[in-house]
Amino acid sequence: MAWLGYIRSVSTLCVIGVVAALFGVLESRQQSTHHHLNPRTHPRTNPRLVAPALESAAQVLLQRYPREAVPNLLMGMALAEMGRLDEARGYLETAMAIEPRDQQLLFLYARLLVDLKEDPERVREVVEQISRYFPRSRDDVEAYFQQATEGAIRFDRSY
Repeated sequence: MAWLGYIRSVSTLCVIGVVAALFGVLESRQQSTHHHLNPRTHPRTNPRLVAPALESAAQVLLQRYPREAVPNLLMGMALAEMGRLDEARGYLETAMAIEPRDQQLLFLYARLLVDLKEDPERVREVVEQISRYFPRSRDDVEAYFQQATEGAIRFDRSY
């Protein structure tokens, strides 16, 4: 019963609280420093699991809304993630015909052209469309595709 007197004292409770807070800060620091060692649980970290599910969802949406851009975009994304680039191209081109000013769609299509090793001029045309429709992202998009094509595409910086 003598130990109950110590627990009841305010000073002991404060010490316990400070020690617990220090352990919490230490744990938080360890997690932020070594977060790369945690198991990957987010679906984006394992595209082999995401692509088939996305393909299934896109198939359902395509059956229901075949003339909409989003189902075609989703199917193109799923097929591209699974490495079926030629099939993905058809769906992305269909989506672009429906919705020619979708930034995500244009970027994905340009990236697909790079992966298919298409003519750099064709990639440049799509990137220039992105730059024209979305001028705020021009520098970032052009830098990305210049690096992705290993310098095969150069952009005019005289704007």
